[in-house]
Amino acid sequence: MVKRGLWEIKGRERKPLREVVYDRLKKGIQRGDFKAGERLIEQRLAEGLGVSRTPIREAISRLEQDGLVYKIPQGGAVVKGTTKEEIDEIFGIRAVLESYAASLATKQVDDGVLSRLQKIIDRSQQALERGDVDGFIRLNTKFHEMIYRASHSDKLYQIISNLRDYFYKYRVFILKMEGMPQVSLQDHRRMLQAMREKDSKKVEELVREHILRGKESLLKEIDRGRLCLE
Repeated sequence: MVKRGLWEIKGRERKPLREVVYDRLKKGIQRGDFKAGERLIEQRLAEGLGVSRTPIREAISRLEQDGLVYKIPQGGAVVKGTTKEEIDEIFGIRAVLESYAASLATKQVDDGVLSRLQKIIDRSQQALERGDVDGFIRLNTKFHEMIYRASHSDKLYQIISNLRDYFYKYRVFILKMEGMPQVSLQDHRRMLQAMREKDSKKVEELVREHILRGKESLLKEIDRGRLCLE
């Protein structure tokens, strides 16, 4: 549950309060700070964040629309769990949309974007060499986001971002599996090379394989009992 001080919203936040509260709660669910089945009580959240109950109530309604919580008759909401079927479905949708966005990006990418992608790869390698897995994960996210933004389709980018955010904690789990950061980085190198060659079909294929490999690795860990669905 939220502890005052750790989560408390400061006055220097630039976004509207309702947006700040929504972002905090959404990230808390994605990171696993709030567990599946945990009840979100408006009064406790308001006290923990140092706000009134109104922005809490608005945030919970948005989280329900996102599919992250469900409301209960007693008041407040409960964090939703995840099923293997949902993992299979979401990763399948991601594979289609993200590979398509990468294909669009490849057809119009400029040298500036290619240069920035190379720098991300270089920094990712450096992060791995010093054992900074969390830093590698942040760069991994940045690499994909830069490609999808280069598609110049705002709607497609937003849909992809929402799906990636929805399963954020599982993406992190995959990248913390032994050997997976190295595999992921090699995939990124191959994607970038195909983008330089303007081979949109190859990029589309590589991104699809990249995502589906992650899905299969995740499902195997679940079957082996190394990851419990929440």
